Amino acid sequence: VGREGVVLRTLDGGDRWQAIVPPTTHDLNAVAIGRRRAVAVGAQGAFWTSADGGVSWRPWKGAGEAVHFDSLLAISFSPSRKTGMAVGDHQQILRSVDGGESWTEIRPRMP
Repeated sequence: VGREGVVLRTLDGGDRWQAIVPPTTHDLNAVAIGRRRAVAVGAQGAFWTSADGGVSWRPWKGAGEAVHFDSLLAISFSPSRKTGMAVGDHQQILRSVDGGESWTEIRPRMP
């Protein structure tokens, strides 16, 4: 992932890469693979999911609705690919416990 929504994918372990139609014009900062979907996050709260190996992308239905984000900076899944975490500006944290199907905002407690 990269500037202006660039997404690349490989089917042969990285020998050759294919450009995918960008899901957004916002910069994308990170991508992670969950149990059944890939998730890309980025600038201005970009949060996109793919259920077909990165061929097509859809905005996460919760992005921009119940939860507002500035920029999402990183995303990762546990080795089991069931639990995922995404972090962003201003202490924003999202968690998935179902492989990226749904996400919940976690509000850190401040002393």
